[in-house]
This record gives sequence, C-alpha cells and structure tokens, in this order.
Amino acid sequence: MNLASIIGICVVVAAVSVVLRGQRPEMALLAGLAASAVVLAAVVVTLNPALSQVRDALDDAGASTPYVDILFKALGICYITQFACDACADAGETALANKISLAGKALMIIIALPMFAGVLEMITGLIK
Repeated sequence: MNLASIIGICVVVAAVSVVLRGQRPEMALLAGLAASAVVLAAVVVTLNPALSQVRDALDDAGASTPYVDILFKALGICYITQFACDACADAGETALANKISLAGKALMIIIALPMFAGVLEMITGLIK
C-alpha cells in the first residue's frame, strides 16, 4: 500500500467519523480504530522487507545478534505503544493512554537489561 492510499483511507474515515460523531460516537470511534489497524498493518507489511535488509546488513557487518534483536523489539514496542496510546486518547481515555505509555517504557527497560549487563561487564573488564 502506498502513501496516497493510506492518506486516502485516513481522510475518508476522518470525514465519516465527523459525520458519525454527532449521532453514533461509538461507531465513529470504531471506524477510527479499524482504519488505524489497517494503516498499521499496511506499514508493517511495507517495512518488513526494509527491516529484513537492515538485519542482513547488520549480520554481514558482524553486529551482535542479541543487540540487533533488542533494537527491533524496542522498535516494535514503540510503535505498538504509540498506536494504543493514540487509540485511548482518541476515545477520551487520557489516563489509560498514560498507563499504556508507562507500561511501554517499563517493557523497554526490561528488554534492555541484557544490554546494560553487557555494558557493565565491559566496564568491569576495562577496570581490571
């Protein structure tokens, strides 16, 4: 799916949501969520070959595989967390959006722990 298609979907759904919001606000919210899911899926499908190419280039360069995996997991967490926060904010649930953001940040720390351990090990080795 190209950028023009994504923009077209978003503009049409935004217009439909404005019309629906007056009579059926719950349907407007569902239309926005559905469009967001479609756009997110399209972006993931579009990015997949590029991410595979980046992973191959990093592997060819001898980059450490665990660190590359952490990088891609962190990227996925960021996108999913942002999607969920935006959906909650659109629904008027700012408090829930903030909790999702906090959970995403906590998960980022958890998946980064092996990197912190590696840095500490390297520093300890340099000190000795």
